[in-house]
Amino acid sequence: MLSNYDFVPLTKLAESLTGVLFGERSSVPSLPAVFPLNDDIYAKYMGTYEGFGCNAVVDRKDEALYFIWNDHTVVPFYPISETAFHHTWQDWSCTFECDMDGRITFLGMRKQAPNRLDCHRWIAL
Repeated sequence: MLSNYDFVPLTKLAESLTGVLFGERSSVPSLPAVFPLNDDIYAKYMGTYEGFGCNAVVDRKDEALYFIWNDHTVVPFYPISETAFHHTWQDWSCTFECDMDGRITFLGMRKQAPNRLDCHRWIAL
Protein backbone atom coordinates (compact mmCIF):
# COMPACT_ATOMS: atom_id res chain seq x y z
CA MET A 1 0.00 0.00 0.00
CA LEU A 2 1.28 3.45 -0.86
CA SER A 3 0.71 6.18 1.68
CA ASN A 4 2.21 9.55 2.55
CA TYR A 5 1.40 8.92 6.21
CA ASP A 6 3.66 6.92 8.48
CA PHE A 7 0.95 4.69 9.93
CA VAL A 8 -2.28 3.47 8.38
CA PRO A 9 -4.88 1.18 10.00
CA LEU A 10 -4.54 -1.56 7.38
CA THR A 11 -6.84 -4.09 9.02
CA LYS A 12 -9.98 -1.99 8.59
CA LEU A 13 -9.00 -1.04 5.06
CA ALA A 14 -8.31 -4.67 4.12
CA GLU A 15 -11.68 -5.76 5.53
CA SER A 16 -13.50 -3.09 3.51
CA LEU A 17 -11.65 -3.93 0.29
CA THR A 18 -12.33 -7.64 0.76
CA GLY A 19 -16.03 -6.88 1.17
CA VAL A 20 -16.10 -4.82 -2.02
CA LEU A 21 -14.15 -7.41 -4.05
CA PHE A 22 -16.23 -10.40 -2.97
CA GLY A 23 -19.61 -8.71 -2.81
CA GLU A 24 -19.75 -8.87 0.95
CA ARG A 25 -21.04 -6.21 3.24
CA SER A 26 -18.73 -3.23 3.71
CA SER A 27 -19.22 0.01 5.55
CA VAL A 28 -17.74 3.44 5.97
CA PRO A 29 -17.09 4.32 9.60
CA SER A 30 -18.91 7.29 11.07
CA LEU A 31 -17.20 9.79 13.33
CA PRO A 32 -18.09 9.65 17.02
CA ALA A 33 -19.72 12.77 18.44
CA VAL A 34 -17.56 15.36 20.16
CA PHE A 35 -17.77 15.19 23.96
CA PRO A 36 -17.82 18.59 25.75
CA LEU A 37 -14.66 17.99 27.80
CA ASN A 38 -13.88 20.35 30.64
CA ASP A 39 -10.62 22.25 29.98
CA ASP A 40 -9.39 21.42 33.50
CA ILE A 41 -9.56 17.69 32.75
CA TYR A 42 -7.61 18.06 29.49
CA ALA A 43 -5.01 20.19 31.29
CA LYS A 44 -4.38 17.21 33.62
CA TYR A 45 -3.66 15.00 30.59
CA MET A 46 -1.22 17.47 29.04
CA GLY A 47 2.45 16.61 29.43
CA THR A 48 5.05 14.05 28.41
CA TYR A 49 4.41 10.31 28.49
CA GLU A 50 7.26 7.81 28.18
CA GLY A 51 7.59 4.06 27.90
CA PHE A 52 8.79 1.24 25.65
CA GLY A 53 11.49 3.52 24.20
CA CYS A 54 8.81 5.93 22.89
CA ASN A 55 7.31 9.22 23.98
CA ALA A 56 4.20 11.26 23.36
CA VAL A 57 3.68 14.89 24.28
CA VAL A 58 0.01 15.72 24.82
CA ASP A 59 -0.66 19.40 24.16
CA ARG A 60 -3.03 21.92 22.66
CA LYS A 61 -2.95 25.10 20.61
CA ASP A 62 -6.07 27.15 21.19
CA GLU A 63 -8.93 24.70 20.51
CA ALA A 64 -6.76 22.18 18.62
CA LEU A 65 -5.98 19.12 20.76
CA TYR A 66 -3.17 16.78 19.72
CA PHE A 67 -0.19 14.68 20.73
CA ILE A 68 3.27 14.57 19.21
CA TRP A 69 4.54 11.02 18.73
CA ASN A 70 8.29 10.54 19.26
CA ASP A 71 9.02 14.24 18.68
CA HIS A 72 8.00 13.81 15.06
CA THR A 73 4.38 13.14 14.10
CA VAL A 74 1.58 15.48 15.18
CA VAL A 75 -1.60 13.47 15.76
CA PRO A 76 -4.76 15.57 16.11
CA PHE A 77 -7.63 14.15 18.14
CA TYR A 78 -10.86 15.21 19.82
CA PRO A 79 -12.67 14.05 22.98
CA ILE A 80 -15.44 11.45 22.69
CA SER A 81 -15.70 10.96 26.48
CA GLU A 82 -13.93 12.24 29.55
CA THR A 83 -11.07 9.77 28.99
CA ALA A 84 -11.31 8.71 25.30
CA PHE A 85 -10.17 10.66 22.24
CA HIS A 86 -10.75 9.91 18.56
CA HIS A 87 -8.17 10.54 15.83
CA THR A 88 -9.26 13.38 13.55
CA TRP A 89 -8.13 11.72 10.30
CA GLN A 90 -8.40 7.99 10.93
CA ASP A 91 -10.90 5.64 12.53
CA TRP A 92 -9.23 4.85 15.83
CA SER A 93 -9.42 6.03 19.41
CA CYS A 94 -7.11 6.13 22.40
CA THR A 95 -7.80 6.36 26.11
CA PHE A 96 -6.20 8.00 29.12
CA GLU A 97 -6.18 5.60 32.05
CA CYS A 98 -5.08 5.42 35.65
CA ASP A 99 -2.59 2.70 36.60
CA MET A 100 -2.42 0.90 39.94
CA ASP A 101 0.13 3.44 41.22
CA GLY A 102 -2.19 6.38 40.54
CA ARG A 103 -0.25 7.59 37.48
CA ILE A 104 -1.95 8.69 34.27
CA THR A 105 -1.15 6.45 31.32
CA PHE A 106 -1.62 7.04 27.59
CA LEU A 107 -0.90 4.49 24.85
CA GLY A 108 0.64 2.30 27.55
CA MET A 109 3.12 4.99 28.60
CA ARG A 110 3.25 6.76 31.96
CA LYS A 111 2.99 10.49 32.48
CA GLN A 112 6.31 11.90 33.65
CA ALA A 113 7.07 14.26 36.55
CA PRO A 114 6.62 17.05 37.53
CA ASN A 115 2.97 16.61 36.53
CA ARG A 116 2.48 13.33 38.36
CA LEU A 117 -1.03 13.31 39.78
CA ASP A 118 -2.99 10.82 41.78
CA CYS A 119 -5.60 10.10 39.14
CA HIS A 120 -7.56 7.61 41.26
CA ARG A 121 -9.59 10.57 42.47
CA TRP A 122 -10.86 11.53 39.02
CA ILE A 123 -10.41 8.59 36.64
CA ALA A 124 -12.24 5.36 37.34
CA LEU A 125 -10.07 2.25 37.05
